[in-house]
Amino acid sequence: MSNIVTARDIEMVTSDIHYAQRQGARQLLSNLIEIGRLLVEAKSMVPHGEWGKYLEERVNYSQSTANNYMKLYQEYGDNQESFFNSFSNSQAFGNLTYTQAIALLALPAEERQEFAENNDVAEMSTRQLEQAIRERNEERAARERAEELAEKAQQELLAQEKATAAEKDNVARLRDLQVKAKGEANAANEKVEKLQKQLEKAKANEKAAKEALAKAQENPEIPEAMMESLRQQVAAEAAREATEKLQAELDAANKAKETAERNAEQAEQKLVAAQKALQLSSPDAAVFKTLFEQVQENFKCMLEALENVQQADSETGEKLHKALRTLLSKLIDDLEGV
Repeated sequence: MSNIVTARDIEMVTSDIHYAQRQGARQLLSNLIEIGRLLVEAKSMVPHGEWGKYLEERVNYSQSTANNYMKLYQEYGDNQESFFNSFSNSQAFGNLTYTQAIALLALPAEERQEFAENNDVAEMSTRQLEQAIRERNEERAARERAEELAEKAQQELLAQEKATAAEKDNVARLRDLQVKAKGEANAANEKVEKLQKQLEKAKANEKAAKEALAKAQENPEIPEAMMESLRQQVAAEAAREATEKLQAELDAANKAKETAERNAEQAEQKLVAAQKALQLSSPDAAVFKTLFEQVQENFKCMLEALENVQQADSETGEKLHKALRTLLSKLIDDLEGV
């Protein structure tokens, strides 16, 4: 029976090369992790301050290379439930190279397997892997930033609602003070009017008493007339004193009236200011403030991204620049229509 020889083409040979490369890379990574373990052990034995010298003279490693190997062991080695031990049967990790394993250290340990499986890491170049990790980190940072802004917005909204409630209480309090101040001003006006009438009456009495006194004094030779003159003199003096007293009360009442009217005016001004503050302290104003800050932050990021694109590709950068200007122009038109 003759042996059947299958013809091999370039695709089959290339596939075998890739397989051999993956096997070699896997074996290399396993060896480097073991080297890392031994370096950790050696470092615990080398006297303090002589580690660099030991690496250079005894094993011919730079400190950065040794640190990478030890980091591989600490993250993936058998001294802990690791990336490789936990998922030794995972195809996602079975074909990693040294540089891929190093690149994956930029991710939290608990996220590496999922990331490797979702992104087919074994088939990526180191540059592609680093780019994917960078994009993942940027996306994560943007999401965390959005969550922070959302949390901040929620906190500001709650604070604003409290402030609004406080402003409402303040408006109610000032309204009560305004009503009281107006009442006091009205009462002061009524008192002034009453005192003015009493003063006018007292002045009339004083005038009549003076006239009677003058008339009685025209006939001083008659005893009865003299007695009447004395009585009229007493009456005139009493009328004068009453007039002076009422005048003093009226002056004081006028001052109280001015104070009450001034207080009423100030209460009105404070009430108007508090009502304006209440309008500005609405939840909608708080939302606007938060959104405004987000727009500022996003616009800053857009400008930075645009500058990077312009440096890398001026033609694309110019297109993006025009698109941004068009957007801003439209936003201005929309704003003018509000």
